[in-house]
Amino acid sequence: MVFESVIGSFNTAQLLLMVAVFAAFLYVINRAVKTLISMAIVAVASAAFPFVAGMFGFALPTDLNAIIFFVALGIGLYLLYIVAKLVYGVLGIAGKIGGLFLPGKK
Repeated sequence: MVFESVIGSFNTAQLLLMVAVFAAFLYVINRAVKTLISMAIVAVASAAFPFVAGMFGFALPTDLNAIIFFVALGIGLYLLYIVAKLVYGVLGIAGKIGGLFLPGKK
């Protein structure tokens, strides 16, 4: 069988590394798909915004240019949120690591 010949050609360290890389690949793909689904939801909500705002009495245009503008604005703000969340997480980790090296901080 092909499976045994592929697995048999690796030593233990290579096999463990391949499994770890495969798990990381699956995690990245999972996060990417979740992000794309979230972006699609944001795009639909952004496209619906001028219509919903019109129901509440706001005079927003509902032509194609306005809808494209709001979709682009919504996706741009969502991407900005993702980057800000990433930076906040990295700074939190850096703060915890840096706190280990401060004298007198326990």
